[in-house]
Amino acid sequence: MRDLSFPGAPVVIGSRLSLPAPETIAVVPEGATPLEPGMRLDPVQVTFGVVHTDSNMHVNSLVYVRLFEEAALRRFLALGRATNVLGGYLEIAYRKPCFAGQTVRVNQCAFEESGGLGVAAVLVDEREAATQEALAAARPHAFARMHFS
Repeated sequence: MRDLSFPGAPVVIGSRLSLPAPETIAVVPEGATPLEPGMRLDPVQVTFGVVHTDSNMHVNSLVYVRLFEEAALRRFLALGRATNVLGGYLEIAYRKPCFAGQTVRVNQCAFEESGGLGVAAVLVDEREAATQEALAAARPHAFARMHFS
């Protein structure tokens, strides 16, 4: 319990909830139907530049969301699914920042749930996407699960 030092302030009780491990986010949710047998590497490589970064050359957190959404739409198109969908829910976890000059790829698995589409995805360094063995051992920079309607 903690009292704040101004009149009318609420009493803060409890503690923070612990966050789930990032790896648990980038999986097809229970009850959803995968649209493919496993993760598929997005064909598009993205190299970060100055427009993606802050003054310390760290990639802005919203850039990751955009990469995951664009890769999901390409995946839906490749699977013959609708692309006129609206992202409605996103779970994302960041493990390690990306920097200007770095090239990355999205590895994802599309799924269907309650009539809507979704993807479970990770963002990996291009070097970790060079072979299936390297991809299996990759340590992703970010993990996401997006739901579209």
